[in-house]
Amino acid sequence: ALAYVRFAVDHPGHYEVMFDRSLVDPDNAELIAAQDAAGAELAAGVGTLNDPRAQEDPQAAALAAWSLVHGFVMLWLNEAIETREDPVATVQRVARMLFTK
Repeated sequence: ALAYVRFAVDHPGHYEVMFDRSLVDPDNAELIAAQDAAGAELAAGVGTLNDPRAQEDPQAAALAAWSLVHGFVMLWLNEAIETREDPVATVQRVARMLFTK
């Protein structure tokens, strides 16, 4: 999650086109492999959570985690968040509120 936020903040142009479906060939083998690798990384991260809700439903936990960081990045990049705090530190603080240790 932290790497996701850091990449988006450091490379906003790249981040923006990553989610422009009009630029995507859904049959591209390299793209499919990259999406699978990203999904596996997300699942591995969620698998480390001690939160009983995340353990009970890892797919929902993965979607919640991705939604959290993606939504945060969109708010940050569109300057909808008024803070001078480092974005990675901010999302880390927010994530702690949603997932227990």
